[in-house]
Amino acid sequence: MNIALRKPIEEPKVQESKTQESKIEESRTEEIAGADLAATMRTIGANARAVARTLALLGPDQKTRALEAMAHAIRAATPAILAANREDVAEAQAAGATAAFIDRLRVDEKRVAAMADSVDTVAALPDPVGAVIAGWDRPNGMRIEQVRVPLGVIGIIYESRPNVTADAAALGFKAGNAVILRGGSDSFRSAGAIHAAIAAGLSSAGVPETAIQRVPTRDRDAVGLMLSGLDGAIDVIVPRAARDWWRACRQKRACRCLRTSTAIAMSTWTRPLTRIWPGRSC
Repeated sequence: MNIALRKPIEEPKVQESKTQESKIEESRTEEIAGADLAATMRTIGANARAVARTLALLGPDQKTRALEAMAHAIRAATPAILAANREDVAEAQAAGATAAFIDRLRVDEKRVAAMADSVDTVAALPDPVGAVIAGWDRPNGMRIEQVRVPLGVIGIIYESRPNVTADAAALGFKAGNAVILRGGSDSFRSAGAIHAAIAAGLSSAGVPETAIQRVPTRDRDAVGLMLSGLDGAIDVIVPRAARDWWRACRQKRACRCLRTSTAIAMSTWTRPLTRIWPGRSC
């Protein structure tokens, strides 16, 4: 299989009137509900599906540049991320959260720097897309190979550690996938500020911001909509949570559900490329 095909990336349209700072501020407060939630989630799914092919064909250098730009944008957005996190921490403390929970939720300049460093670490990893992991020859001379390919669209549901927003986004993108993030409600503002920085990094690298999207609400109905598959847009759900919650996801989901309660791994697949490359298989 030849994975070297490349599709030019169209520069995403960005409203010039909005600065990165204004986008981060909006991300800290924006919430949706009801009928608007269902419509918004369908739009998120459709956008992810539309960009999935472009991301699957990105070259290693293009992905590396985008990830490095994301890391740079996170560092530049440190003041906004810290301001958003202070609001999340204050809300959690007012609700009586434990000291251990507050520690997991809180970020400081050192932790923001660690997030950016983690994204740089992912950028430096070998590109998993196109790697041949097995191969054999048939008696008739046909060569068959097992090749790593992107999953397509990944929905990632996780708890309230703010750093997971950056980690999950970077790993999913590195493996050539479109990513939909739904973080815990306690870190809603922090995750919004981090995601706004990620989107700014993608845009500066010429990659569509829809490559990595975030569910802009704390409403738990959004999780149910993701588990429904968003009209077939989501290929795989990765619920990074406790065992009981993962079982609940398994019961409600309408798409593949990958269990990962302790870590997030590279997201590639060795299945026929029926969506990204119709008519081709690995």
